[in-house]
Amino acid sequence: MRSLRLAFDAMMDARAAPLAAAGPDKAARLALVQRHGDFSQAYSTAVQEGLRHFGDGQGYIAYGAKMGSRIALGDPVAEHDHWPELIDRFIEEAGRPCFAEISHETAAILAARGYCVSRIGFDTALDLDWYDFSGPKKEKARYAAHWLRRNGYSIVEEHDLPGAAEAAAALSAQWRCSRVVHRREMAFMNRPFPATPDPLMRRFLLLSPEGTPVSLLYFDPVFSDGKVIGYVAVFKRRLPDATPHAEIGITTHAVEIFKREGRKVVLLSLAPFADPRPSGFPESAAFRWAMGQLYRSPAVNQRVFNVQGHAEQRRRLYGRAIPRYFAWGCGSPFLHLVSLLRLCKAI
Repeated sequence: MRSLRLAFDAMMDARAAPLAAAGPDKAARLALVQRHGDFSQAYSTAVQEGLRHFGDGQGYIAYGAKMGSRIALGDPVAEHDHWPELIDRFIEEAGRPCFAEISHETAAILAARGYCVSRIGFDTALDLDWYDFSGPKKEKARYAAHWLRRNGYSIVEEHDLPGAAEAAAALSAQWRCSRVVHRREMAFMNRPFPATPDPLMRRFLLLSPEGTPVSLLYFDPVFSDGKVIGYVAVFKRRLPDATPHAEIGITTHAVEIFKREGRKVVLLSLAPFADPRPSGFPESAAFRWAMGQLYRSPAVNQRVFNVQGHAEQRRRLYGRAIPRYFAWGCGSPFLHLVSLLRLCKAI
């Protein structure tokens, strides 16, 4: 079955328009991200293995290819004034590719070029200039933090714990064994778990009363004008029998640290399929309905990925919801969605 699927992929990819131009190298991408990487996927577009890149020293678009579909990941990493020209070049040379997890600004540019656009979910921003954990709505977050302290748990950054990298890798391996899809790491919209710690990431571990790591939460940096203005939660792992208060407790701890450091924002990353409202752009009502069905599907939530629980964890922190979009310029959106899920290794 796997060989047949690979043969089908190769046949479909051969039908796609050739795209010979290589984008900037990793060092140039990181330099661009440090100037313009103010969205959740920006840092991942620069460092994730297996992505392709289109652009030059002024900016780039990261993308992947599967089943004949080329799919851009996130917004262009460039000056905003440069986005329309970069998008136009990419559309022309890549044969009207799709765009996944893009902002309203990118969606509007694409809609003006004849693309259809649907919501694909929402990101959540905790704006640290005003955000705190007071008030009745955030009682669950406060309770989780208090419960962990009362029961002898502690939270440390990875660099403060000897042997933490090895312990985190072992914890991640145990977590994967408990997943329905455990033979492969997710990719593309969720890059694979890093075997080697990235020095620009912030890595927090929850330690049991006995000092054993039982849960982790990793953050990527968010940049603007060469400065780290915040972080985005990208990896969460916990032992199967770890306390359910682990993730929200670590999140609360990290947010309070980032706020004391003077950061501006914490992003919680995409909650997929969790925003079924009309996009406000030309779209397919059938496709929007199908994504809502995926969100509600017991089979998806129990056998592939718990999208409902993922969204609820973000909602309970009561941040600012940021709609994210999926855009396609030709062909069936359903086929493109399958290509996206294959790129993500969800199916």
